[in-house]
Amino acid sequence: MFRSLMFLMISMTMVLSSCGGKKDKEAKDDEPGKDWSAKPLAATEGAIGAIKFTVDLPAGFKVDNQGDVNISWRPDMDDYFSEPSVQVLLASTPAKTPEEFVSNAMLDKNDEVIKSEKTADGFLLEYATKNKGILRVSVQKAAGEKALVCNASQAKQGGVPNFEATRAWLGKICGSLKLK
Repeated sequence: MFRSLMFLMISMTMVLSSCGGKKDKEAKDDEPGKDWSAKPLAATEGAIGAIKFTVDLPAGFKVDNQGDVNISWRPDMDDYFSEPSVQVLLASTPAKTPEEFVSNAMLDKNDEVIKSEKTADGFLLEYATKNKGILRVSVQKAAGEKALVCNASQAKQGGVPNFEATRAWLGKICGSLKLK
């Protein structure tokens, strides 16, 4: 009798533990601020005033805000604070040099420039906080006298997941900006 009772208790403990493990894995998959760097991107159309453009975004992003001089997207989820976000805005005073583009970004004293360069059709700026808790990529592209800036970012307490891959992914998003 005692052995049967012990066997039953051990069996129940194993069953409950395995259920708990599955629940923990599901909770981790739903944890805010996960790694998005492998998510595929698809062209999305937008317009700011008379300037039409496309930018590549991951599936599941929705317009978060649209104004006269900007439009922003975020994941379509309840807790999106630690997830990536993208904004395209009209550059009121377009930069003429990479240094001016960095200056226009108004970096915080905790920000470190990772990369700043002139591209074939504009400028690229990548920067992050010293603890890698906030990562931002900005790209400026011009169409005649007007220019748009794409800002893509992700923030997470404890550090942006898969930092280098996320940096490349955010760069791919903003690098895809095409003015029509």
